[in-house]
Amino acid sequence: KYQGVIGGMCTPYDDVIRYDTILITEGEKDMLTAKSFGIKSAVAKVGGAITPLIGGVNFDNKKVVIVYDCDEPGRSGAYKDAAYLIDKHACSVKVIDLGLGEKEDLNDYFMKYGHTVQDLYKLIQSTPEYVIPPEYKLSKVDKILSNLTPEELKELKAKIGGTENE
Repeated sequence: KYQGVIGGMCTPYDDVIRYDTILITEGEKDMLTAKSFGIKSAVAKVGGAITPLIGGVNFDNKKVVIVYDCDEPGRSGAYKDAAYLIDKHACSVKVIDLGLGEKEDLNDYFMKYGHTVQDLYKLIQSTPEYVIPPEYKLSKVDKILSNLTPEELKELKAKIGGTENE
């Protein structure tokens, strides 16, 4: 079913295993900033918002908070990943809008605008759990692709004429 994927594409993997509630950021810088502010369960999605999230069994039934960048790839990636985590891993998911300018992120939220971790916790608490709208439900093809390992995805792209960077 999961084809050997245990930890998924989030780092550090041991934090995905260790915590019942996980805060996923779009990149390592945001994850490290969150950890420096005391958010121990922060992990970074490897590859950013435009890559598929490969959750693995360690995401099953977790509470997940997604805090991606404030731009179109970040927003659409957050909703796509939320749908995947809900549909595939029975997660409870909140997608957080930091309310910042275009391309700003969690690092900016803390460092540039001086928000506190308590501000972030209030924002998380006030954000409702995400419910997948019908247009965001995973298609049959997305479900199949989400079960492929990175090596299988690479092989599939090569067979259909795609490149590794797509």
